[in-house]
Amino acid sequence: KGGIYSLNERITDQSIAYTTLLTFITYLPFGTLYSVKYLSITFDFGLAIVNYLIVVEYFKNSVWSRFKGTLAGIFTLFVPTIFFNSSVWGQCDSIYSFFVMISILNLLRNNGKWAVIFFAAALSFKLQAVFFLPVLIYRWLSKTDIESRHFLAIPLVFLLSCTPALIAGR
Repeated sequence: KGGIYSLNERITDQSIAYTTLLTFITYLPFGTLYSVKYLSITFDFGLAIVNYLIVVEYFKNSVWSRFKGTLAGIFTLFVPTIFFNSSVWGQCDSIYSFFVMISILNLLRNNGKWAVIFFAAALSFKLQAVFFLPVLIYRWLSKTDIESRHFLAIPLVFLLSCTPALIAGR
């Protein structure tokens, strides 16, 4: 018994969302260890792209915004902690960080609803994302672009991330 059917058992202390991704990558034609590392490395590149977009958005009135964004993206790929976490140790930190950074990008664009949704995705992958919650609460209290109802996305996204495991009988 393996693959998708293994989702009905708790075989790791990782989140259900991450376990689901790990389950799906076992179907790839690579070795399991390489697949785990490729998954994290893919999110490293996504993180670099999102960091590029954040810097361009932040410096959008500057002539050098794209240059600064490109430097931020390249720097992201070669920071030792990011590089070692994914390619050497096969950790999933870049996955939840990717979603937190998309949340920040949406805050910069004054799109609070999507900021909360992407925060919820980050929280679904790693509970450590909860340290970003005070930023969202501050935006909510300042009555800018986050409404109370947007926080309902947190349990909904979590339940959605658990759906494959629930279907498998967990």
